[in-house]
Amino acid sequence: MYGKDHKRVAEEISKKLNLSDKEKNALLKGIIEPDITRGRGEAHHYRKKYKIFDEIIRAKRYFNQGERIKACYHLGKALHFIQDSLITAGGKHDFIEERISSYKFYLPEPEELSLKEVYSLIKEMRKYDEIKRIVDEILRISILISYNVLRKHKFDDVGGYKRSKIYFLLRTAGLILLPISFFTSYILLIPSIILIIIFSTSPSYIDYKIWYNI
Repeated sequence: MYGKDHKRVAEEISKKLNLSDKEKNALLKGIIEPDITRGRGEAHHYRKKYKIFDEIIRAKRYFNQGERIKACYHLGKALHFIQDSLITAGGKHDFIEERISSYKFYLPEPEELSLKEVYSLIKEMRKYDEIKRIVDEILRISILISYNVLRKHKFDDVGGYKRSKIYFLLRTAGLILLPISFFTSYILLIPSIILIIIFSTSPSYIDYKIWYNI
């Protein structure tokens, strides 16, 4: 999706949710940041869904802490990847992006979602090649996520996010190092450390399900 269209969605969300100028600017900054820092050619369309969910959780944690500007920034980053994830990355991609630019954006009314429902919403996202369906899904999911990140509710236990990552790190370390202690396969030590680092920073949906009891 073109940067100008990412920004158009952010503008509509800002109006819909009555964001302040600073919050709006943070949302706009976040929603175009991936194209600026990673390059527009980076494969956003294959962005792993757990990384999108990471940004959503991060945004909600900041909101719960009263840091609305940071919340809007990370929300914007999540929305960027969500929107790009809904567009097929095949030969029609450029044509679809061009057509999206000709559409007017009308946001639907949002509804309240639990973390479990947000998890399911992200998990079930898929790519489309029909222009109207793509636009409808971009707007529907974007406003749903934005509304539920930027509203006053606990949104389950997002405060336990760091603790859960430490738990996962220790659990993974134990599972990997246990067979090493039995078989003295020290050659596996470096790959094991790499796996620990990867898994501790890139949790799977299974771990989110365990952490948040969803």
